[in-house]
Formats: sequence, C-alpha cells, structure tokens
Amino acid sequence: MQRNAKILNPQVLNVDYDVTKSTLTVSTTEFLVVENKALGYRLKYMLDHFEYNSRTHIIYYSGHPFFEELKASAAKKKKYIAAREVAYYGSSQHFFRSLYANKTQEEGFIINKMIKIPNPNRYPQYVINTNLEKIKAVPEKTGIRQTKGKIDTALLAFWTKQQEMPKTIDKFSRAEVITDTLVHYFNQNLKYISYTDALLIQYTKEKESMAYSKTGFWIFRPLDVPENEISVANLTGEGVRFYENGGIYDSRSLLFEGYWAYEKVADMVPMDYIPLPKK
Repeated sequence: MQRNAKILNPQVLNVDYDVTKSTLTVSTTEFLVVENKALGYRLKYMLDHFEYNSRTHIIYYSGHPFFEELKASAAKKKKYIAAREVAYYGSSQHFFRSLYANKTQEEGFIINKMIKIPNPNRYPQYVINTNLEKIKAVPEKTGIRQTKGKIDTALLAFWTKQQEMPKTIDKFSRAEVITDTLVHYFNQNLKYISYTDALLIQYTKEKESMAYSKTGFWIFRPLDVPENEISVANLTGEGVRFYENGGIYDSRSLLFEGYWAYEKVADMVPMDYIPLPKK
C-alpha cells in the first residue's frame, strides 16, 4: 500500500543529517499532506518528530494524523473498505485494541516471547574496548603488532567487526504468554504491560505478503511455524500504557521489528476505525 501513497507537499519538510550521530531528522511547522489512493484517505499529518539512524537502521516518528475521505464512486469505495480491513487487521492498533478487551486469541493473535541470549560469537564488550583502544593508540611499547610502524589493519578490522556484531541473538520461545498475567490496569483510561525479553506476536488470519518477504524486516522463524505475520515488540523503558482504541500513550516506549516495523503511515487507519468482522 505504501507505493500508492504520495506526499503532496514535500517542500514543507526540513531535512538534516548529523554525520557524527549517523542520524537523519525531518521537521516541519506545517501539516504534511499525504494522499493515499490505496485506502481512500487524504491524510493531514502534523509531524512532531522523525528520526532515522543509518547505523542502527531504527526509524522513530510521531505526530497527529487527521483523515479525510477521498471522493469516490460506489465501486471504488468498496475497494477502499476492503483495503482498509487488510491494513487494520493484524496491525499494532488491532493487537492493542484486542489486548485491552482481552480478546487476543479470538482476534487471531498468538503471543510468545523472543528471548535475547548472549551472542556466543562475540567477545565481551570490555575485551573489545580494550583491544580497540590499544590499537588506535599505536604506542610502540604496547606490544600490538605493527607493519612498518603502522596499525595492524587486519587486527583493527577484526575488533571493529566484533564491535559491530549484535550483543545478543534471538531465540523463538514456544511458550505462550497468558494475557491475564501480562495486562494490568494503570487507571480508568489506560492499561499497562511490562515484560522481560521481547513479545513475539503472530497474527494467524493473514500470511506475510510477497512484498514484505523481499524486505529486510522479516523475523526468523523455525521451519515448522506457519507463515503468519510476525512482529516483535521490544520495550525501551519499564512498560507500555495503551488505550481502549489501541493507541499507545508513549509511542517511544516500544521498538517494533518484523511486520509492524514494515508498516508505515501509508498503512494507518483512524483510531476510531471500526472494521467489518473478520470471517
């Protein structure tokens, strides 16, 4: 659906790239207008923050969307309705709305854990730091091998590669997470979840699309796990507060991987959207 969405006023965007932080930021003081011909919306988006880190490949954005219906014939509206249902079902909005109502299983979600275990192929961080510091200092008395008075580039490359390796690797846990122990009331308007490791959410009523499978967002799955849409929700703080409509109180409290990371503004529907029941 992202290919059918177009920003109509890109000139209002201010783009900046910080080389030292490998971070691209985008800001604007005006509404960003997006025409989405796949879902039948003209979206006015007041962008609060957009940030992309080219080193970690993490994208963070937040803002306030306002939806307007595109004028369309009856036949076109029927296509819009079908496309909106595809966009909504299996989304993070659908999941958190189902979680609030304690209906995740009925709605087609299976919740497991993605357990983070130390990477056995990576040296401890203090060992990596110590060796990199020694090599970059290039003192004659350190005992670091040098070639014609220069840094041993092979050794530097080795420890640099160690530095770039992930500290942990993911392990797909088959144990199902029970929502009764996961979800708690925060106040009369919000519920709250907190957990260790990461939540792995499968949506069983849709298969991953071919377009998605060609991206780098896909999540490792054991061979016997069906090709359901899979997303991973990592906590960035102590927990997540969410509303009955599926909205997240603090969007920066979660970091998505997998299908939810693949979905962007072009896949959004209004927070008060009510779909037809999924058969």
